Amino acid sequence: MFLVLVLIVGIGCVQQNAVVGNDSDSHGCKGSAGYSWCEAKQKCLRVWEENCTVSTKLRVITEEFPPYNFKTASGISGISTDIVRELMKRTNTSADIESMNWSDGYTLAISGPDTMIYSVARTSEREDKLKWVGPIGVWRLTFYADSKSNISITDMDGARRAGVVCVVKNDARYTTLMQDNFTQIQTVATDGECARKLKEGSVSLWFGSSTSFDGVIAKENLSQSDFKPVYEVMNNPLYIGFSKDVPDSVVSNWQEKLGDMYADGTYANITARYVG
Repeated sequence: MFLVLVLIVGIGCVQQNAVVGNDSDSHGCKGSAGYSWCEAKQKCLRVWEENCTVSTKLRVITEEFPPYNFKTASGISGISTDIVRELMKRTNTSADIESMNWSDGYTLAISGPDTMIYSVARTSEREDKLKWVGPIGVWRLTFYADSKSNISITDMDGARRAGVVCVVKNDARYTTLMQDNFTQIQTVATDGECARKLKEGSVSLWFGSSTSFDGVIAKENLSQSDFKPVYEVMNNPLYIGFSKDVPDSVVSNWQEKLGDMYADGTYANITARYVG
């Protein structure tokens, strides 16, 4: 009987001296109280009381750029559009997608607030103006001439000497021309305008993209045989760009979910629906 009482008293002492909740992790979250660190919200929480997923309201902007983003009778479609919509589901993001000309959309995106734009070529000139998620595709920058012309180009010097170049205003291709000291440039709002101007003979070259060429020509009801690629400049990766005020935790969450889409085959399946 005496031994049993001693044991009970000893156990009581141990329980009395134990400190509940003294197991904080590196973020200060107390696991014994049910708290864990939520990277998305940058705080400790209990998952049965609060969801760790951030619900973000964004203004989402894109342009007419097939096969990545383009208007249809039923709404905005394309490879990048499907990727973005899937990412919205996975990040619990609510947004309508707006389509507008590139210059206006890009201006809104870099100004904010809470704005996202896709598909964006990630260039050194833009690097510090947006926060980036990607890549979500590749953009092949190509000079086109009238198929009946005798223009032949092997480098940027040849393109500079060829005559007036049509390009979309404030586009990455426009920046490329400016950085390469092109002086004969005509800027427009869309690639379709460049295609028409080249067909009409008012410009010598259209600085377009072999990635979107088919879609642009089809939309303008033009014939592909009226154009010829004369020089491919580069391949540019395409990204999703967020205005600088969007929290880093939101951007990193989107990047993580894009990585999941690559890993589980969703990205490949979306691409296959458009390019086979």
